[in-house]
Amino acid sequence: IGDDFCQSASSLETLNLSGMSNLTHIGDRCLYYSKSLTHLDVSGMSSLISIGAGFCCLSSSIVSLDLSGMTKLTRIGDEFCHSTISLKSLDGLSDLTSLTTIGNQFCCCSALANLDLSGMTKLTTIGNGFCHSTKSLGTLDLSGMSSITSIGSLFCCHSNLTSVNLSRMANLATISDDFCNSCAFLSLLNLSQMTTLTHIGTGFCYASPVRSIDVRGLRVPVSELELQVISSLKWVVLQSSQAKHVPPQHLLPYEVVVDDLVWSWENHAYCSRSVQVGVLCLFQGMTFVDHHGETHFIPSEIAREICRYFDVG
Repeated sequence: IGDDFCQSASSLETLNLSGMSNLTHIGDRCLYYSKSLTHLDVSGMSSLISIGAGFCCLSSSIVSLDLSGMTKLTRIGDEFCHSTISLKSLDGLSDLTSLTTIGNQFCCCSALANLDLSGMTKLTTIGNGFCHSTKSLGTLDLSGMSSITSIGSLFCCHSNLTSVNLSRMANLATISDDFCNSCAFLSLLNLSQMTTLTHIGTGFCYASPVRSIDVRGLRVPVSELELQVISSLKWVVLQSSQAKHVPPQHLLPYEVVVDDLVWSWENHAYCSRSVQVGVLCLFQGMTFVDHHGETHFIPSEIAREICRYFDVG
């Protein structure tokens, strides 16, 4: 299918493209601004390799779209379903096991509530503006995206996500600017075990109410995350091997979990989360506060063992 197929077809309400099992390419601006289109059937496109830019862009009446069976699809161009404001469900994404590239401004549609990208095991690149201003988006499954190397800017900005887990992205090297900026309900963020990540852009989670961030194993220095702009942040989870490399001024008032200990900036202390221990170890001055609030000095030999074990001090 060439470029501009049914572009601005203002009276088109239903289109059945099912059964096109030999179709390999859809050109740019297919069904662009087809504002009356409510039903589109693309089932059976088992040979499709690429979808061009502007597919169903500004087609404001489409409510659902199913991409099931497109197992050979390798590329989705820019502005796929961009501003398709009535789109509430996009199914079949887990079948896109050959997809390697998602272009800019993918699914920027305000009514879309859930996305399952778990089957995209070969995806390497997500463009800029992925799900930008998808204000109803509350669930995003990225669990199978083990091949991805870069995430463009404005990823999921202004969405309703409550948590984002990137821990399965073992090959991710770059997160661009304004990642999850202004996500009104985002509280949990998992970046753990991302040992290949080397760059995180500016505006990271800016104006999002993140409460907890797990950065265990992260190669990017914690200071580069600009955590100070996340005013709601309470917990930062580190590995003990990371703790001694993080200047306190970069942690501000956060409570930092170091393996099984929690650092409280307010008390300048590491507090064990273990029920069996139940004491607050103040490494500055080597004292601890028991559950009655009484302060005791820690014998120097025990203090050295604590510091050695948790690689701090």
